[in-house]
Amino acid sequence: MTKKELVTLLIENFLDKNGYLDLRDLDFSNKKVKDVSIAYMKVKGNIYQNNQKVGGDLFQGCQQVKGDINQSHNQVKGKLEQNYQRVGNDLYQGGNDVEGDLSQSHNVVKGNLLQGFNTVEGNLDQSCQDVKGELDQSFQKVKCNLYQYRQRVEANLVKGENDIKGKIYDWKEKEN
Repeated sequence: MTKKELVTLLIENFLDKNGYLDLRDLDFSNKKVKDVSIAYMKVKGNIYQNNQKVGGDLFQGCQQVKGDINQSHNQVKGKLEQNYQRVGNDLYQGGNDVEGDLSQSHNVVKGNLLQGFNTVEGNLDQSCQDVKGELDQSFQKVKCNLYQYRQRVEANLVKGENDIKGKIYDWKEKEN
């Protein structure tokens, strides 16, 4: 069976009256399957990837989305890496519970950047920021070190009422 034939089979057998292709509850955990690749899918509507139980890693990279990407209520025992995102509107990353380090560095933001109200047991890296609007890094509790160096802010920089147990690194490079 070719993949084109598989697509036809799936549409004929798993497409509901509303046009939703239902591939939920497929269990590959007790089979001889090592990994599952669902890459390079083309969909005019939405793709729903929720309630996944993955014994290894979950890779979601190089996505091209005309609408929104919603990733919430994830439980990750390893690392959660979200690097090199290009977002045409707003990026929200709030309500996170991180047991290790939190790094929010090397960002270019054309609007405002709010990085406040963080409680971090490890280190917090908020360095190398380029912000066209306001940068708010207030109300943060950091158990280890706070890194806030090489920040370029065109509007206001707010850093009030922070509780830092370690050192604060906020040096600037010397200009030639």
